Amino acid sequence: MLLSLVTGTYNRPLSFKRLLASIHKFTTVQWELIVSDASEATYTLDVPLNVRVVEEHPRLGCVKCYNRAFRLATGAYCLWRNDDCEVLAGYDISAIEFMERHQRIGLGALHYSDEGGPFHANSAWGCTYANFGIFKKAIGEQVGYFDEDL
Repeated sequence: MLLSLVTGTYNRPLSFKRLLASIHKFTTVQWELIVSDASEATYTLDVPLNVRVVEEHPRLGCVKCYNRAFRLATGAYCLWRNDDCEVLAGYDISAIEFMERHQRIGLGALHYSDEGGPFHANSAWGCTYANFGIFKKAIGEQVGYFDEDL
């Protein structure tokens, strides 16, 4: 199964390189990474073949750049992270297995840690929301991905 990872980047080459290194180290399933790059100087040229860089000029903003990347994804699942985050061992299998076990769920929220603190998922207004998440590509196509009006 192919996992499509999506991120955007803007003038943070060190953060992006840490994310890419962690993906290489800890991703055990077949994967691709789609990067929406709005950086002023392109630093994402030295990437492996399964990483596709899409220039974002002019800057589209987070939602539009992610939607464009999701549309380019070819995996069964799309998982998004910011360029200043890193993945840990088991993240890929855990996220996919969760979605497979819970077929009625359209979007899974990934736990994350702020600056080494405890892992958590964000919540507001009495519900969990996904800063970083995973969804079936087919569901994204059905609903049109992220709402660009919000």
